[in-house]
Amino acid sequence: MNEDNVKANSLRTFMIVAILIMIIGGGLGFYFAQNWLRQMAADNNALTAKIDENNKTTIKSSTDSGGSEMKELVTQTARMITLSDNFQIQTTTDLNKYAQEAGITITGIEPVADGTTEPGTIPELFTGIKSKKIIVSIGSPVSFVGLIKFIKALETNSPKLQITNMNISKVRANNDSVTVEPITVEGYVR
Repeated sequence: MNEDNVKANSLRTFMIVAILIMIIGGGLGFYFAQNWLRQMAADNNALTAKIDENNKTTIKSSTDSGGSEMKELVTQTARMITLSDNFQIQTTTDLNKYAQEAGITITGIEPVADGTTEPGTIPELFTGIKSKKIIVSIGSPVSFVGLIKFIKALETNSPKLQITNMNISKVRANNDSVTVEPITVEGYVR
């Protein structure tokens, strides 16, 4: 037999040593990776705590020194909500104004009875703030451009109103006109 040939016993010993080295190397790799990740998590927690502390300090200083900014924010928020007693009158006035500016005609405005909510909606959003809905009927057919102007004015007004239900269909005789079914408009009151 030739001396260069590897014997079965020496091959088995070599394979066992190689496998042991791989197991030990893998274990050490996991150990060092775990320590590295643990250190990164500790550094991240320390940084997060520092950022939270800076945010608290910033908020406190902004409310102490920049009270006018906070007052302005409260004023803007208050303008978005109507008093419950004035809701019907103010909404009707606003809707008629927006319709006139857009060149469309409102044929009827009807309030939705209190206590009737659509499935999945919450009747009271925050303490003292409720959602009220009205149904607006628009004379059809109406100019599509006028309808878009009306919707834009309605959605960007103060107090905040938003359309929750609207169905339109194209008029076959005129490409610039659409037929509008009654629109449901929601506003917030206190």
